[in-house]
Amino acid sequence: MKKNLIFLLMFALSYSVVAQDFEGTIKMKMAYEGQAAEMMKAMSPSLMIIKQSGEKSSMLMEGGMSSMLGKIISNGKKSYMVFDAKKMAYELEDEAIETTGDEEETDDLGVELVDLNITEKIAGYDCKKYEVIYKSNAEVEDAQQISKHYMWVAQNLNVRFLTYDNGDAASKRNNKIYKELINGFPFKQEVVMNTQMGEIKMITEVTELIKGKIDASEFNVPENYTIKSIKEFSPFGY
Repeated sequence: MKKNLIFLLMFALSYSVVAQDFEGTIKMKMAYEGQAAEMMKAMSPSLMIIKQSGEKSSMLMEGGMSSMLGKIISNGKKSYMVFDAKKMAYELEDEAIETTGDEEETDDLGVELVDLNITEKIAGYDCKKYEVIYKSNAEVEDAQQISKHYMWVAQNLNVRFLTYDNGDAASKRNNKIYKELINGFPFKQEVVMNTQMGEIKMITEVTELIKGKIDASEFNVPENYTIKSIKEFSPFGY
């Protein structure tokens, strides 16, 4: 159970966003299709609400096992899982999330972006459709092999993903996609994966983007909350 929740936490962090001059709220729905869809629905969120102010962010997820993770916040320096009902927060370790500093240059990671010359309007924004092509690369070993990946990218919107990086080739490849290859925020993605449970399609889509002031308290742990290390986290008695 804890292993699945840590996977879900890393999954959630991969959808955090960072932007120097964006402030507002992004609502994103998630759906799953295919042989393993029911299991993914049971584990993964169906809705994410991301609030952003510069490099500060908060994320609230609904659906699946996401309630066991509380609200995930970042004050720009440290990140926490916050449980308001228990007045408790868990500090995420520095090595658990990727920083936004410069990374060492990486050799070819077997990925390229193809412009399909299709534009669609999603949540009021014009989005260009791309296909992500994954080439054969022995250094990139995924537990879940991606067979198809499409993304619809809103142009000239200074918001981007802050992706999880555990130092392996697969996560560095994701960094290359979201930080180098695309110019804008992916308002929609369709990813088809071949897993041990069967084929599954994961669909994420922004339903609403609202620019506006976010109260600073949204990104800080209240002073009267107990703060522990994420290593002490237990889904059965946090």
